[in-house]
Amino acid sequence: MTPGRAAIVEGWPVFVTAVVVGIAFGVTARQAGLGVIEASATSVIIFAGASQFVMVDLLRTGAPAPLIVLT
Repeated sequence: MTPGRAAIVEGWPVFVTAVVVGIAFGVTARQAGLGVIEASATSVIIFAGASQFVMVDLLRTGAPAPLIVLT
């Protein structure tokens, strides 16, 4: 088996999980009022799924920016 094929065979569960979590975050971010660029930027800047969801919840409740950054 080629290395590329082995990577696909062994890595597809991680890929599927990332897609599902990404879709869930995108829907949550859009419902909270974030734009497509803002939601995409958080996925690039914040590499921790749970932190992204917490950030959206804090933004939705009107938390101050320093609290969001420190959280």
